[in-house]
Amino acid sequence: MKILLISIGKENDSGLSETINEYVKRLERYSEIGEVEWKILPTVSSGDRQTIKKKEGEAVEKVLKEGDFLVALDEKGKELSTSELSDFLSKRINSGAKRLVFIIGGPFGISEELLEKANFKWSLSRLTFPHRLVRLTLAETLYRSMSFLKGEPYHHV
Repeated sequence: MKILLISIGKENDSGLSETINEYVKRLERYSEIGEVEWKILPTVSSGDRQTIKKKEGEAVEKVLKEGDFLVALDEKGKELSTSELSDFLSKRINSGAKRLVFIIGGPFGISEELLEKANFKWSLSRLTFPHRLVRLTLAETLYRSMSFLKGEPYHHV
């Protein structure tokens, strides 16, 4: 199964980018990985968050395909332990889904339309994190879970 990581955010920390790229590279041992990143859309008007979220959602929808299993990272989603995430990934892999798509929304979140299309809403934590840290946490967590599924000791990387 292919994995696609979609994020809407700004590039502002090359150190984190290098670490994110390292985990994505490690993930490639287990699955074909794709990444799509959009810069934050310019503010349409002050306080017009819904319009921004809608436009970001429409941009994301253009890269989605029939049969994708969409996981929206959302603060109201279900929290999973590492073993629960591994079980979740195992079920997706065995389900025959062609692509597992993870989406990280912009600073105002994910559009309601896109959230409705999500097959699963996942919360990394009840805490609020900077966007780049969410990307790093997602990449590392996926890598940890995939290595766990393969019976490989994570700490021996």
